[in-house]
Amino acid sequence: FNMDGGRVEAPDEDDNFKNALYLTDNSKLNISGGTIHVENDITTSTYEAVGVTGMGDITISGSPKIEVRGYKTLGIEHYTNSVGFEATINISGSPTITATSTGDGYARAISRTRNFSVDVIIKSDLIISGGTFQGTTAGEWAGRGLLSMYNTGTTTLTGGTMYGSDYGIYEAYTGGITFGDASATLSNTNPVAEGEKYGIAVHDGSKLSFNNGIIKGTRATPYYIDTETGSTISIRSDKCFIKIDGPTDGVYSAYLVLDEIAPVATERGTPGNTNDPNKSVTIWVKVSDADSGINRVEITASTGGAYTSYTTVKRATYNTSAGRYEATFTLNEIVHTVTGATNNGEAAYGFDIYAHDNVGNETYCGYVRWTCDMTAPTDATVKINSDAKYTNTPNVNLTLNASDSLSGMSQMAISNTETIGTFETYATSKNWTLSTGDGEKTVYVIYKDNAGNMTAVFE
Repeated sequence: FNMDGGRVEAPDEDDNFKNALYLTDNSKLNISGGTIHVENDITTSTYEAVGVTGMGDITISGSPKIEVRGYKTLGIEHYTNSVGFEATINISGSPTITATSTGDGYARAISRTRNFSVDVIIKSDLIISGGTFQGTTAGEWAGRGLLSMYNTGTTTLTGGTMYGSDYGIYEAYTGGITFGDASATLSNTNPVAEGEKYGIAVHDGSKLSFNNGIIKGTRATPYYIDTETGSTISIRSDKCFIKIDGPTDGVYSAYLVLDEIAPVATERGTPGNTNDPNKSVTIWVKVSDADSGINRVEITASTGGAYTSYTTVKRATYNTSAGRYEATFTLNEIVHTVTGATNNGEAAYGFDIYAHDNVGNETYCGYVRWTCDMTAPTDATVKINSDAKYTNTPNVNLTLNASDSLSGMSQMAISNTETIGTFETYATSKNWTLSTGDGEKTVYVIYKDNAGNMTAVFE
């Protein structure tokens, strides 16, 4: 049956089935223009008002209209009583299909399901690239743009708008739905699935492949995936994420955003030294991701050098008040060994920081070193005027030396008596004034490393 214009109408006569077009098994219907109209003002009915019942292939193009009003309404109904039924609905252009319940019955712009009086599973594939589809009801029954149930066929929606006063699209026991064109540039305008509850709901093993477009609903997550019954959702790329905006006038909107930019770190903790192997150190970083957000921050702590390398990994937690991610380590938790024996905790510890966003982009945020140094500086000496025996002035030059292989040299304290005074920054040379008067003079020095270990007094 080919229709490219005109009007087909099922008049309001009595309380019965109202079908404007009814095509039996293996029939083919092509609609490219005109209007199909069904009107039934009865507000309590056990029967349906249907624009098109098709048991074969249906092709719709151009800008035709299918309008159905009644108690229980279907714009297009695709079903069969026959075993082995396979057919396709292909809709393109800008058709309009509306189903409106005048009471509290159900309304579905497109319905693809079996005849429930016959135990038959159908295979009805639906391909839509354009058009407007609306199912509206004021009652507790479902108003849906698309209903697909007990159907091994698939739904592919690359364009158009599905609206339902309950769900925009509802799928259960189906071959799954592909929503949006994965090859097209990301768009939050086409296609559209909108419902007063959920834009899309998939149940009972049906799967949603979200590739493009926008899903709208009044729930904070405007799509529903019944994971308990095996339903799943996937998206077009592992570098995309689902962004949800709203509510705007009570409506939340979900769409895809591409995130190929790794997190950005702006600040991290500074290195440190200690002589306590049981010290707890907090490693932190300030890092953010403007697109998909931070998924996790991991800090890898390791030892090396003279020790057998060992690595421990902790996931940092977010400190809201400080605005940073943190993880705390006790140095001795990070295992390290000398050949044949366990070391006492003296080692250099390295902390590498990695941030991951919600689509898997990773940033290396840098390295923080902590040193546990329990040994005082070695090779400590002090010389007056390069070890000269005599001087005719109290103003001399001191040559100073000490070494520390782990934390490094930090400070020294110099005195003309055994009572050591104030510490100052370590240097290898310093001008000094000896005590007054002639005679043998002694200079006393203590050296300190960055971990706070001090030498004995050298003179």
